[in-house]
Amino acid sequence: MKRILFLIVSISAFIVNAKAQMLTNEQIADRVRQSIRKNYKPDTAELLKVCKQALVFVKFEVNKQGIINNITFSNDSTKFVEDALRTAVKALQNDRPLMNTLKKLNKAVVQPFVYSYLHSCSFPSLKQDTVSNDEARMFATKISRVFMHRNIIQQTLLNMINFNGKDQKVIDCLLLKPYDDYFIDMSH
Repeated sequence: MKRILFLIVSISAFIVNAKAQMLTNEQIADRVRQSIRKNYKPDTAELLKVCKQALVFVKFEVNKQGIINNITFSNDSTKFVEDALRTAVKALQNDRPLMNTLKKLNKAVVQPFVYSYLHSCSFPSLKQDTVSNDEARMFATKISRVFMHRNIIQQTLLNMINFNGKDQKVIDCLLLKPYDDYFIDMSH
């Protein structure tokens, strides 16, 4: 009888402990964001060369063993951003409660990542003392072209679930709040 009682208490403690380790969706999102904040370290030399604003979707899964796999990115990502995000996502592996929760959920996790790296942007200049209407129109046209070519967030939204070139209509996943990162070099 004592063995049965001990077994029941042990199983109950195990079940309570397992339930206590399940994180809420908000806790999952917070932990992923904290890990990105701590572990996302893009190559500084590359940051100094780029002029781009974008939205990248990173998708990953956690298998039944609690291992992160299938890290993929939406089509319009930049290699140095992908490399830094891949490292940040792999760092999630060290968060056991998160890995335990994600393996039980058995869903892909999609983390939107907005970035604005404008160090190497060259904007046309407009001399204030010699401005004519034509010059102002040309300046406005040049500025709008700069932003049209550098801001591809709209295209990313249209392809938001197109991972690895596979056009999908729907995806069953845990979609997290976007994370944003900015680099502004104030040394000029």
